[in-house]
Amino acid sequence: MTTTAQDSTRRATEKTAPKNIAVSTPVFGLMTSNQVAAALALSNKTLAAWRSSGRSPLPFLRLGSRVRYRSEDVLAWLESRMCSAATDAARGSL
Repeated sequence: MTTTAQDSTRRATEKTAPKNIAVSTPVFGLMTSNQVAAALALSNKTLAAWRSSGRSPLPFLRLGSRVRYRSEDVLAWLESRMCSAATDAARGSL
């Protein structure tokens, strides 16, 4: 049997203790360059080159010296890159 003080301490701890969040889960939908590079099977250098050259329209946020990507922007960018056999044929072979 627990006392009232122990119960209130336990409840306060449960309210303030962070929930277990997987390391790979983006917080607030923000992803690091490493997470985006891994998800897209690219190198971090490729993402950096795309950012500096403007080669890719993949939107990013600059938070001080840190770069973050919104997960919904990454998904939208991937959707915009979707090709079908007809569009691939229209481009010609590589």
